[in-house]
Parts: sequence; C-alpha cells; structure tokens
Amino acid sequence: MAANQGSRAGLITSVVILAIVSVVAVILAFWFGAEKRKSDEQLVDLKKRYTDIISDTALLGADVTEMKAARADADRNKKVWDMAMDQRTQLVKVITGRDAGTDNPPQWRPRRPPRPSPRRARPLSPPAPAFHQPVMIL
Repeated sequence: MAANQGSRAGLITSVVILAIVSVVAVILAFWFGAEKRKSDEQLVDLKKRYTDIISDTALLGADVTEMKAARADADRNKKVWDMAMDQRTQLVKVITGRDAGTDNPPQWRPRRPPRPSPRRARPLSPPAPAFHQPVMIL
C-alpha cells in the first residue's frame, strides 16, 4: 500500500531555515561570549586600578560624598580627583610658600642634628684649701 507523500518542498524549506537559524545562533553565541569576556576583563582591570588607590568603603564614605557635592557647586566638568589635587597644591603653597607639582616638587631637606655647644673644661674635684697659706680670721 502506497502512502501519499505529498510535496517535499515544505520539508526541505523548513530544514534549510532551521540550519540557517542554527548557524546564526552559534555565531551569535560566540560573538556575545567574546564581548562578555572582554567586558569582564575590563571590569577586573578597572577594579585593580582603583583598589590600589582607594577602598570600596571609602568610595561610599562621607568624604567622597562631600567632595562630589563641592564639585557640583564649583565645576561639574572637573573630576573629584582633580579637585583633591588642587586642594593639595593650595595647601602645599600655604605651608611652604611655593607651588608644588610634578615639575616643581617641594625640596625636602633632612633635618640636621643640633650642633653640640662648646663646653668648658670642668675641674674634676673642688679645689683643696691651701694649708700653706695663713688662715685669716676676722
């Protein structure tokens, strides 16, 4: 008994579409996997960079919040780090009287120990009375 197979065109079309969709899905999986790996590496790099300078708890602290608020009052385009370096430069200028920067660092001189004062020779014992001289009593 022969079965009516009908048209095979629909079956072939669906197999071709399934193959194309599968190839596209594999290509996109590799593409997004590479993008995720790249973004993960960038995140690790960024964390390594700033954790040597400041801790996560300090970033959430009140000092950083105050600096951000001061930045909002002064200049929004200026970074918080730049504002902190400007304040440091101003403080160095107030203390030392000169500008400090990478091209003009403050000259730190080691402190010299104080010079010993010249001492006079002291007698080792009090002078003995001179018995060979007459004793004068009033």
